[in-house]
Amino acid sequence: MRSFWMKVLALACALAVAPAFAADTLTFTTEESPPFNMTVSGKVSGVATEAVEEMAKRAGVTIKISMLPWERAYDMAQKEANTCVYSTTRTPPREALFKWVGPLVANKWVLYAKADAKPVAKIEDVKAAKIGGYRGDAIANFLKDGGYKVEETTNDAQNPEKLVAGRIDYWATSEAVGGTLVKEKKITGIKVILTFKEAQMYLACGKGVADATIKQLNDALSAMTKDGTLEKMTKKYL
Repeated sequence: MRSFWMKVLALACALAVAPAFAADTLTFTTEESPPFNMTVSGKVSGVATEAVEEMAKRAGVTIKISMLPWERAYDMAQKEANTCVYSTTRTPPREALFKWVGPLVANKWVLYAKADAKPVAKIEDVKAAKIGGYRGDAIANFLKDGGYKVEETTNDAQNPEKLVAGRIDYWATSEAVGGTLVKEKKITGIKVILTFKEAQMYLACGKGVADATIKQLNDALSAMTKDGTLEKMTKKYL
């Protein structure tokens, strides 16, 4: 009888401990946004991906990375337990929604136009024009909040062709992402005419992620910055 109750007690202890171990695994969601995060030969890669993987390794945090459409990736980080999303621009409207780890990488916001377009001195000069962006993106949200006319797609990769075809007047995107997409798609006849903002990109974690875990990740990232690891990763892609 004693042996029976010892087994019951052992099973109860195992069940009680199991959730604690499960909580140690974080899901990092992301989107196709080269060179920050992208799929290469079936593996999620990119400068931000390498940064979060190394950061998690140093912090002793087990992660799994899921490549998803941006809106779904962003939504999961807010609603599902132990979930974070990257590369996420830290903006005032988003500040209270997440716990933040970073910055991972700087991101310049630029405006593309056709090669024969007239010069633009400031972003306010194109307020009446049709600007291409994509849904849920910080750049598109920034412009919409400012009263600009933004025509959104589900993916930024659709916008270079729209600009070439004359379906939009300008394309607002990241300098790094825009340059990568133009090169990959062999787009000609468009150019950057304005850099209008620089923002920092982060790992944004759901409010339920433990503060201790956030600190571990930030401490690991700080060490990567100090020892030059983050700079080497950035130079590899940008």
